[in-house]
Amino acid sequence: MRVPTLALMAAALVTAGCGGGGDDYVPPPDLRPDPPPPTAASVRLDLSTGRLLDGAAEIPGDATSLSFRAVAAGTITVSALDAVVADGSPSTTRSAVVAAGWLATTELTRGQWRALVDRTAASVPREPWSVLPAEYLGSAGDAAPATNLAWSDITAVLAAWNASQPYRLAVPDGARWEAAALAGGAGPWPWGADPALATTFAVVGPATATGPGAVGARPAAANGLRDCAGNAWEWVRDGGPADGPVLRGGSWSDPLLSAQAGNRLDCPPGVRHPAAGVRLLLETP
Repeated sequence: MRVPTLALMAAALVTAGCGGGGDDYVPPPDLRPDPPPPTAASVRLDLSTGRLLDGAAEIPGDATSLSFRAVAAGTITVSALDAVVADGSPSTTRSAVVAAGWLATTELTRGQWRALVDRTAASVPREPWSVLPAEYLGSAGDAAPATNLAWSDITAVLAAWNASQPYRLAVPDGARWEAAALAGGAGPWPWGADPALATTFAVVGPATATGPGAVGARPAAANGLRDCAGNAWEWVRDGGPADGPVLRGGSWSDPLLSAQAGNRLDCPPGVRHPAAGVRLLLETP
């Protein structure tokens, strides 16, 4: 069952420099850093220098850095296709292998998006959310998730970043995103199966439909990640039509059912959805 959501807002296509996430990227020789210590649970990426910082002091919503949590490798059962039945459970499932890596603890914020655009000089809107009506903006300012992002906007910024920075940024694949959203539990939400806990852990509508909230303002799930359910839809790089990019996780203006880990929302790659953002993946050499 496709869960109702905001109407898509048409926008001009943005030409992306390349796709978001080939596996053949090699940093320039003078920018090849050592990977983070294997025992580290978290790291931070300085957006002004491209270097890693001590991740122990996570700063949710900081506009100058991105915080990441270690994601363990494993095999999980994830939902297949985008079918969520009336009781909220996936109608079909499949086994998927999840690679180890570093996933951002929160959705990318407005301040962080602006920093990436400025750093890379990518030809994309610096503040794509600024054209939205006031009711789509909320009151969290730069700490709110960057929304109204098209897939082509994101891939253009990441292509520019990856061409010159030591640590590669990417968009997670659907299996890795879903594993993170389940937080090691049975789901369907990061906190488990109790809908009464939604107001504690998520910014979802319609009761809280007053615009997106500040990222990281709600408690973290067991894996240290925040806002995988609600606040803003998050692009992932597969699972959509023809196995292309698709939106996951629901938003502040959608019902709780939309925020289940198995749900998907199709959106054309060149269209800016008013509640669509992204959570980034850090790929170390």
